[in-house]
Amino acid sequence: MFDLGWSELLVVGIVALIVVGPKDLPGLMRTVAQTLQTVRRMAGDFRRQFDDMVRDTELEDLRKQFNTIRNPQSVLAGPEGEPASVHPPREDGGAADTPANAASQLAPVPPSSDPAKS
Repeated sequence: MFDLGWSELLVVGIVALIVVGPKDLPGLMRTVAQTLQTVRRMAGDFRRQFDDMVRDTELEDLRKQFNTIRNPQSVLAGPEGEPASVHPPREDGGAADTPANAASQLAPVPPSSDPAKS
């Protein structure tokens, strides 16, 4: 973080000894050490809370992906959470999913007898 060598620390110590005085220097050093300890503790707590938030967000994303894979019908769900039907209901009220209706839907279409297309 800070690049302080022994020579810089010696200069800071001598200036502190001159400015504060030898009588109050131990109390100042104790106060500085306690303040640095408090700042480090607060930084560690902040980092831990931030990491927890990131981990919770990642877990929530993984949980959504897992639920999507486990229950693919939830992807097709309508706005009320009801599964959307694969085949829309027929207008004539008949069931679209019965085998007879499915066969009629797959019946070949006869070629048109329109002379303009020939």
